[in-house]
Amino acid sequence: MKTLKIILLIAVFLISANIVLATDFISLNSFAYNISQSVINSGIKLTKFDDNFIFQLESGSLNSECSLGLKELVLPVDSKYQTPVGKKLASNIYEYDLKSLTGQTLSKDVWFSIKYQDNAFRKAMHYFDEGKNEWKQLPSTIRDYESKIISHFPLGFVKVAILEDVVVMSEGTASWYAYKGCDCAASPDYPKGTKLLVTNLDDPSKQLVVTVNDFGPERDLFPDRVIDLDVVAFEKLAPKWKGLIPVSVVPYVE
Repeated sequence: MKTLKIILLIAVFLISANIVLATDFISLNSFAYNISQSVINSGIKLTKFDDNFIFQLESGSLNSECSLGLKELVLPVDSKYQTPVGKKLASNIYEYDLKSLTGQTLSKDVWFSIKYQDNAFRKAMHYFDEGKNEWKQLPSTIRDYESKIISHFPLGFVKVAILEDVVVMSEGTASWYAYKGCDCAASPDYPKGTKLLVTNLDDPSKQLVVTVNDFGPERDLFPDRVIDLDVVAFEKLAPKWKGLIPVSVVPYVE
């Protein structure tokens, strides 16, 4: 009898704390909604989990009533959702599950955003591919002044999170852009104001110290691009007509 009371007390505690244990994740919090057709016609925007996650469904995305579940998740050590080598979670995991009550499919993507801590460098939105059991990067927009990353997905069910690169890219290609006309650069790895030593690997005698003043290039679009140089800086390493050159990039210590 005493054992039974202990088990019941543990069960009550777990329910009151809204924590659900499972093999692959731990659910910290969840919300469930039944959404009418009139609300769907106007569009839906929900800000949840201490304002860290925003779910948005555009008007006209479905032509029926629907149910919506939102969850905030974290990972146990042995979860299949573990991040790949070289990346780590930079946010909790958020899941949405949107179901039409008549079985209709979405006509528009679902939009969502997740807040990040500190800065956006080396961070990107990812979703978990349930079929391949792996995290994949999503096209996204960084809204730095709100400390959040915005993305969208075509399906009604997905788990998403911000992942951060823990291995900094030190070699790759560099391109040029016409911006400030200075020894400046755009980097996805270092924050603004960082000084970097850039070396032309085709001609190591040509080196240049640049100051990061912008974010980019996007690694999901240009996986081999380590840095983008202002055209003035690029021409100190190679002729502009080359377009791309192989470079190494390391922090510059005065």
